[in-house]
Amino acid sequence: MDEPLTQQESIVVEMAFRGWRIRDIAISLGVTRGQIRTVFWRIFRKLGVRSQLELITKAHREGGFNLWAYPSAE
Repeated sequence: MDEPLTQQESIVVEMAFRGWRIRDIAISLGVTRGQIRTVFWRIFRKLGVRSQLELITKAHREGGFNLWAYPSAE
C-alpha cells in the first residue's frame, strides 16, 4: 500500500469488518450511503482489492485493525 488510509477510511474498514452495513455506517458517521460507497472505492483502490469480501479477508489476514473501537452490528 503506497498511500495510507485516512482516519475515516480506517474507521469504515473497522466497521465493515465488524459486520456493519453501508446504510448503518452512513447513519453512524452522519453521511450519505453514496459517500460511504465513495470511501469504499478509495479504500479498494489503495489496498488493491475489488470487493468488500476481499477487503475483509485482507483485514483479517493482516490483523491490523482495532476491532474493539466499534460495537458489532449484531
